[in-house]
Amino acid sequence: MSEWFEFYGFKRNPYERKEPMDIPFEFVKWNRDDLKDKWQLDRFIEDVLKGRSVSLRVFGPSGAGKTWLLRYIEKRIKQENKEALIFYTKLTRVEPTFEAFYRNFIENFKEHYLERFLNVVVNRAGLSINKWEEYFEDPDLAKALYHIAHKDEHRLVSERWLLGENVSFSMLKSVEIVSSLSNYRKVEVLKSIIRKSVEIFPLCVLFVDEIGLVTPSVGRALGGALKELLDEFYEKFSLVSTYTATISDQLIDRGYDLHFYRRFDYEVELSPINRDYVADFLRIHHTCYRKKEVEVSDELLPFTEDSIKKLYDLIVPENCHPGSILKAAGNLAREASYMKIKQIDAAFVEKNANRIPRELLKSSAEILS
Repeated sequence: MSEWFEFYGFKRNPYERKEPMDIPFEFVKWNRDDLKDKWQLDRFIEDVLKGRSVSLRVFGPSGAGKTWLLRYIEKRIKQENKEALIFYTKLTRVEPTFEAFYRNFIENFKEHYLERFLNVVVNRAGLSINKWEEYFEDPDLAKALYHIAHKDEHRLVSERWLLGENVSFSMLKSVEIVSSLSNYRKVEVLKSIIRKSVEIFPLCVLFVDEIGLVTPSVGRALGGALKELLDEFYEKFSLVSTYTATISDQLIDRGYDLHFYRRFDYEVELSPINRDYVADFLRIHHTCYRKKEVEVSDELLPFTEDSIKKLYDLIVPENCHPGSILKAAGNLAREASYMKIKQIDAAFVEKNANRIPRELLKSSAEILS
């Protein structure tokens, strides 16, 4: 049985909400040429690819496309330098702690880069654990990574320690690890991994997603650690931080000090989509999802210029961000597909306005005005 979006020649649902960092590069294009800060984004990527140590902050409301932008930056960098390493970590409302920040960092590193990282270390430090301790200048980290690399009987304990999980004293003693991972030690381990990665890889970029989801005390500590990293490297290391805010300096309200705030070289504000640009935004997005064998007269289909602008006009202006537009468009397109309507016009959008999520929709009075 075919999916509803295949009715419009799409290979995947172009309106479905997914974790951007898990979306394949073929579905990732930058759709916001209307942004006033677009030049700062391009300049940042240019500097990263030239090996300069630079930093970028990205802010905007929920659904503005902050994480999507991270994925786009990763794609641009990887297209030019396949060996570049992209660290990714995030904070969440459920667990806005440094422990979660660190764990997400290690899990992402382990999934995407740890094997490559350890293969290089084996070549450089050899098979002696003493040489690994010299190489890392941190005996506990060296031992943990040594056991993980060699997949021996101490691997599981070492992995748990590296992730910051609670490990009994007797288990740590069995692998000759002396210290448990306090938050201070986690900062040191994180810095050691990044420091060695900068030596090993041609470029390293750290993505910190939703950096604003912290308590002020965590913000002070995290901001200090990230500033230290930026100050340590003059080349090959860059930082991108995103946060939910309507104005840039709201980051300071979360505990980050002025020294960290001013350490950013570039800034991109993800403002609502311009009404005159919304059709082009959707065209570019549709192109990524359309089946290659399907030919259409306009990639905006199943919408028209008039219908997508009608949809835009029904949404509260401050909610006209990519996530909101796609969600509303998806609901309408799905309804139209069930009715076998090939092209959605403005009348269909107006008649089926109840398909637009209520939290996005203008009130009747606002629409009439």
